[in-house]
Amino acid sequence: MDELDAARDGKAFSRIGFALFLMIAVTFVLQYGAFLLFGRMETQTGELTWQWYAVLLLSQYVVAMPAAWLVLRPLPKTQTGNQRLDARRFLVIIPICVFLMYAGSLAGNIVFSMIESISHKEIPNILEGILSKSDVWASLAVFGVAAPVFEELFFRKLLIGRLNVYGEKIAVFVSALIFSLIHGNFTQVFYAFGLGMAFGYIYVKTGRIIYTIVIHVAINILGGVVTPIALEDRGILASAYFIFMFGMVIAGLVLFVKNKSNIRYSGAEKEPRDWKRKAFLNAGMISFFAACAVMFALDTCSAF
Repeated sequence: MDELDAARDGKAFSRIGFALFLMIAVTFVLQYGAFLLFGRMETQTGELTWQWYAVLLLSQYVVAMPAAWLVLRPLPKTQTGNQRLDARRFLVIIPICVFLMYAGSLAGNIVFSMIESISHKEIPNILEGILSKSDVWASLAVFGVAAPVFEELFFRKLLIGRLNVYGEKIAVFVSALIFSLIHGNFTQVFYAFGLGMAFGYIYVKTGRIIYTIVIHVAINILGGVVTPIALEDRGILASAYFIFMFGMVIAGLVLFVKNKSNIRYSGAEKEPRDWKRKAFLNAGMISFFAACAVMFALDTCSAF
């Protein structure tokens, strides 16, 4: 019976890996095809055109994610918790997430600097370049709202819903790892993992995706929309904003340390023996890791 369960677990994780590989492949093919069709998709002033945003939304969220969902659909769904988040808990979670975002961003910048030092090349920050070329309202709509909604529905509701059968700890860790790697660059991978752990924990305890969507939207607007504007402005309001964010980071660090001992995962008895081998050493997940390695390599080698 144990051998049968082990084989079933391996096939489930392999299916997840192949679904993620499909999502990456479909996104790449559609975006590369659009690049060949439309060119750079920038205005004469250097801003991204509406075609760029349409390609991003359609390729990744309207086509690739639903394709992956069709592959994952046969896997059984499991129940999550049903706790509620009151206003006080929200006020604790937001600074913690801001702290995780900036700590992860700092880690990514350190790795970036190490690669530049070793290679003696200045590697362009692709994400920073995209945000600097983006219209404020387009960034707000796409990066601030649309991306968090689709990502939470897929990486938390869909993935954790299928992974929670192995216990909350495995579900949260694996979904966070996948969420971080699929970003495909060192700039985002560390803070995406930290935020993925936070969002995953909130979802397994509450079962309400609206909570993680709201928090994700808030974090993306602060980090991906307001921060680039403040960096360009450099005025009094920008200074006030960065002082506010510095205070949020410090408060988040204190709250994280204070509340870390309260983190409890249930369902440990569901964890398969030798689960890491079953989860990661299978054809599907290896294909996914290989695709992510290619994305990281392409991003890192963009300066060469």
